[in-house]
Amino acid sequence: MSGNSDFVIQYGILEEYNGPGGEVVIPEGITGIGSRAFRGRDDLTSIILPDGVTKIKSGAFDGCTNLRNIQLPATLKQMDVAAFQGCSSLKELMIPAGVTALARDLCRDCSGLTSVSIPDGVSSIGDYAFYHCSSLVHVEFPSTLTAIHESAFHSCPALTDLSFPKSMKSIDTSAFVGCTSLRGLSFPDGMTFIGSYAFSSCTGLQSVSLPESVTTIGGAAFDHCNRIQISAPAGSYAEHYAEKNHIAFQADGSVQGGDYMTQITEEGTWLKYAGPGGDIVFPAEKKSVSPRLFAECTTLTGITFPEGVEEICAEAFAGCTSLVRVSVPASVKKIEKRAFSGCISLAEVEIHPDNPNFRFEKGMILSVDGTILYICVGGITGACLIPDGVKKIVDAAFSGCEKITSVTIPDTVTAMGSEAFTGCTALTTLKLSAKTKKISASLCKGCTQLHQVEFPPQLTSIGKYTFSDTGLDAVTLPKSLTKIDNHAFDGACLTELTLPAAVEEVGAGAFAHCLLKRITLLGSKVKFGQKAFGEDAQPELVIAGGNIAELQPSIREIAARSFAERYLAGEQILDEVKTGCLKYIKGHCKTLWTDLACLRVILMERYLTAKDIGYYVKESAKLGNPELTAMLLEYRSQNLSQEDMDTAGKMKLK
Repeated sequence: MSGNSDFVIQYGILEEYNGPGGEVVIPEGITGIGSRAFRGRDDLTSIILPDGVTKIKSGAFDGCTNLRNIQLPATLKQMDVAAFQGCSSLKELMIPAGVTALARDLCRDCSGLTSVSIPDGVSSIGDYAFYHCSSLVHVEFPSTLTAIHESAFHSCPALTDLSFPKSMKSIDTSAFVGCTSLRGLSFPDGMTFIGSYAFSSCTGLQSVSLPESVTTIGGAAFDHCNRIQISAPAGSYAEHYAEKNHIAFQADGSVQGGDYMTQITEEGTWLKYAGPGGDIVFPAEKKSVSPRLFAECTTLTGITFPEGVEEICAEAFAGCTSLVRVSVPASVKKIEKRAFSGCISLAEVEIHPDNPNFRFEKGMILSVDGTILYICVGGITGACLIPDGVKKIVDAAFSGCEKITSVTIPDTVTAMGSEAFTGCTALTTLKLSAKTKKISASLCKGCTQLHQVEFPPQLTSIGKYTFSDTGLDAVTLPKSLTKIDNHAFDGACLTELTLPAAVEEVGAGAFAHCLLKRITLLGSKVKFGQKAFGEDAQPELVIAGGNIAELQPSIREIAARSFAERYLAGEQILDEVKTGCLKYIKGHCKTLWTDLACLRVILMERYLTAKDIGYYVKESAKLGNPELTAMLLEYRSQNLSQEDMDTAGKMKLK
């Protein structure tokens, strides 16, 4: 029992405890526990908080490693970041009904915690809230819970029982990584989002039941869960995810028998077409064409969809190289990306005139008002002129159009989706809309014959992997450009590059594998990401505008060496650039002098004094570089007086 003299209290907040360890009873009248009030008190074993306490501030009990019990009052409303972090002896936590959210790091590294009861009213569990609670077996989720945030239960290997409430909507990145004791998961209707790596390395996981409402499952969400089977409605997003990631799948209520059956392969289990091909009529009882249902069916030549079919899912006919005829009824509401990717014989799609959503024009499936371009079919050859009036090109719209050689995008287009022209291997020229300000990720990735791109004058950014692995050997970037994202030109054929003065950011690997020999900077605002030009690339870096001192340190030396070579060669250089570079070289003689061109500039501009010469002669001898030594000795003999040389000689002998 601790007396009141042991408590530092200000305005009803217990700011600090200076009493003995063991059990501590907080006095009446306290309304809050201050930040770090008990931090690091590893001699405490039990805490009793009185009624009236409404808030526990950040880190209040952080590092109380021997705290085994804490009694929280019914009046408690808020527990802040890391309130109980590192309380490794705490066994149970009963959270009062007034609390509505669990903060970040709340019980992080509470390795002894076995059970947590979360009351109704709590809607979210914060990032890392129960990270590395390695003894946690059971968590009781409230009926009001909607979101579990990043790494909330990461590294909880003892966790075995999860029951998600009907209110559940999203589980964020890495939320349950390494929960190796989990065996089965069932998500309620209304669940929409599962983040990347959410259940990665849950090696004991065997079954996952997903509702049709799930529309997003992040990359590697079930990575290293080698024994799982996903069950979900046929044609759902979950089915497509399972197939794409080679996870065994069981379709709920799928059409089976005859030409449509559940197909079991080494890569998983899913609904596939297994008929003879030819010209067929789709079953009337199905409303959805499942993802990849007919993919790679090279014997399929035509298909008629009966009235009632509402959607054609992603990659439904991908790689159907013999498909020449498709008849779409008025009932179809949705056609997903890459639905007809790689259908190299398909040049015409018949869309019912009463369909209120789509029309077909010049080899393209458009919205009925002509403002959205959904798909260009793979049978189109030669030049492609996108109709005037199109405002948006969706993701992967031209993906797999292997016969298109050029594309002209009208100025009405203001938005283009990612991967719009990915895999257009015959595409040689691309004219972008004059209104384009941002180019989406992977726009032309893998267009190996692409040699010419006409960039719009208002362009401000180029996305990730936009022109990676293309044939581009020269580009003229507009003056308005400010950002080139990661790997934007990775693997292109560029050997020279001029960056406009407005460019502020060049992302990691933006020009990797390009074999660039010369880069001209028209300004000095730019910051380069990691390995922007590749692993071992050492291109010549020419400053044609701006001030070398404004460049990031790793670039300045490269730029200074390039300047020195140009300066010695008598190239025309702007006065402001020349002044800035000479000033930089003068101020960094000790780091630049080992470069022969820089040393020549240093000596030519007489930046070294008699006192300096001895030092540099001595250092060049250590380096074993006779060319540097000879230049220094020649400079000393030709430019210094006898008195200066005596001084320099003494410096050399020291």
